[in-house]
Amino acid sequence: RAIKALILLAFLWFFALITGLPPCVQRSALMFSFLVVGDFFNKKANIYNTLAASAFVLLVINPYNLVDIGFQLSYLAVVSIVFFYPYIYKLIYVKNWALDKVWSLIAVSLAAQFGTLSICIYYFHQFPNYFLLSNLVAIPLSTIALYLSFFLITFSPFHLLAGYIGVAFSFIVSLLNHGLEYIEKLPYSVTEGLNISALQMLIAFGAILALSFFLVLKRNSYIFVGLSLIILFLGLNFKAHIDKNQAKEIVFYNITKKSLVSFRSGKSLLFVDVDTSKAQFAEKFDFFTKGYISSVCSGKDISIINPSQHTTETNSAMLEINNQYGITMIYFMNKTIAIPFNKSLNGFMSNHKLNVDYLVINQFGSYKILDFFKPRMVIIDSSVSKHTLADVVIKCRHDGIPYFITSIQGAYIVPVVGHAGELAAASLSPVKLLLNY
Repeated sequence: RAIKALILLAFLWFFALITGLPPCVQRSALMFSFLVVGDFFNKKANIYNTLAASAFVLLVINPYNLVDIGFQLSYLAVVSIVFFYPYIYKLIYVKNWALDKVWSLIAVSLAAQFGTLSICIYYFHQFPNYFLLSNLVAIPLSTIALYLSFFLITFSPFHLLAGYIGVAFSFIVSLLNHGLEYIEKLPYSVTEGLNISALQMLIAFGAILALSFFLVLKRNSYIFVGLSLIILFLGLNFKAHIDKNQAKEIVFYNITKKSLVSFRSGKSLLFVDVDTSKAQFAEKFDFFTKGYISSVCSGKDISIINPSQHTTETNSAMLEINNQYGITMIYFMNKTIAIPFNKSLNGFMSNHKLNVDYLVINQFGSYKILDFFKPRMVIIDSSVSKHTLADVVIKCRHDGIPYFITSIQGAYIVPVVGHAGELAAASLSPVKLLLNY
């Protein structure tokens, strides 16, 4: 029994190491390790205790797992399947063996959605309408691929046999990828633009918990609690819709090796992009900005400006822009933002420092740019090299200037209080940079 347990644990963790140990694999490996150890000592395991124990161990090793999306989704999905699957599966009795297997897969998919729906909408702002169809393809094919990968590793010393297994494995993976890609391209495959707050996500979890308690305890009071939470959720959704029309904010993005800033006024969005043209914007930034755009407005209500491709002055209902010496000066409500878009300042000196609210240091700036500006806050974005980052941090600390590093701290969001009429108070003429060679 001891040898059997050791062999099972060795194979289990060997395979886990090969996958790279993502949170979902860590959870599975630890759970089955506890089951193997429990079986060795003739102890009957409780699945919820096993899940809790594995989560506890992973969090002790790395507490930051708690905020990892993969970790959250993995545990929520398993708990949801373990709890809801028996109730869903019993709803329909199927005599036919093949149809019963199909219904079992559907029941598993529905059970997983109960636990992960709210957190998926919160993080990804979309819902896969054909998730049942996708899982009918993904679950059996991924299971086959998992077994084939194990056999491929086991029989790798036998080249002829490993070759046949490899061909079968490649075919299954290709079939899986093409099948999911086909489903993704079907009309109405995804509902986008779904946005909820963290509080709404927690309320949705509360409603699901109330339903869970009702299924177990059969008390009508839990139905009342669940309905009350749903009404509260809808009320917050209505309030969010009203607030969206009035919100004003600046967002300094955290996008690796890219510099991007957006200005929001109600349902209007303007992006200042120093890297690309308007035609290239969607290709380079769609993945990073799609969720935010959908939470604010439709794609038709966004504007994109690259300072290097515009005239020296740009006026709009949202903001004013003045470009000079490779710096774009932006006036948004009652805030002034300076963003470098080329290195024209190199070779100049200044006898006067310009007061600004926010100075963005990107790939076109260096610590020397602080000789020209006196910012209330320096934003060091993710396009800055490590060497430049270190120089800027040292300079900011020496001058006592607050700074924010997006590559470490994430996107920086600035809520703005003001009215469009305040733009008139910001005159462009007083902010000319006083430079000499």
